[in-house]
Amino acid sequence: QSFLVSYKIGHKLELDITLENHQPFAKMTGEANVSVYPETETKLFCREVNATIDFFRDDKGEFDKLILDLNGDKMPATRK
Repeated sequence: QSFLVSYKIGHKLELDITLENHQPFAKMTGEANVSVYPETETKLFCREVNATIDFFRDDKGEFDKLILDLNGDKMPATRK
């Protein structure tokens, strides 16, 4: 769960991945927290909105990037 940090999407948006009572949540700038669920070791999905989050590792094995797929719009993000 080393992907539990903030990611920057473009110039104005951030996506925070947090854990509350063993439940992961995702929160985009200006939006409410939504529950997310593991699909694989590197992918989360959301039941409340049509969204998935794919995480990618750097050469050191640390999560440094993600792609948020929101309603078919793919938004790359980098770890803050």
